Amino acid sequence: MKIVYETPNLTIQHDTVNACLFLTWRGQNPTKLIKATSEIILQQIQLTRSTNLLNDASLDLDGWGEFVSWFGHELFPKLTATGIQAIAWVLPHNLRALADTKNVLNLIEHSPDYRPDCPETNTFGDVDSAYRWLQQLAASR
Repeated sequence: MKIVYETPNLTIQHDTVNACLFLTWRGQNPTKLIKATSEIILQQIQLTRSTNLLNDASLDLDGWGEFVSWFGHELFPKLTATGIQAIAWVLPHNLRALADTKNVLNLIEHSPDYRPDCPETNTFGDVDSAYRWLQQLAASR
C-alpha cells in the first residue's frame, strides 16, 4: 500500500490490488477541516479510481458532531458519484464518535435520497475483518 495523503489526524493509503482507499482517522478532527478533508478524499478516489473504501475510525475521538446531516445528505451521494461501491467502516472506540457514526449510518440507510446504486456499507470492530469483507466483495464482482 502506498500513502497518498497524510496529516496528524488522517492517513490515506491506496491498495491498488483491491482498488481500495484506506482512511485512518486519529484523535480529534477540527470541524473547520472536515469539508476540506472530504474534498481531498474525493479527489483521491478519482485519482486512484478506487471502488472500495475502508474507513478506519477506531481511533477517532470526537465523531462528526454537527456534520452528521451533511455527511448523510451531501458527502455520501458524492462518494456514490465518484464510483465507490463498498464502504467498510471500522467503528470508533470513543462513545461520542461511535454515537455520531451510528447516526450517520442510520441517516444514510433511511434517507429519502438513498438509491440502489449507493455503496454497500457495513460496520466492523477491527480493520482485518473490514478488509476481508472488501476482498470478498471484490472477488464476487
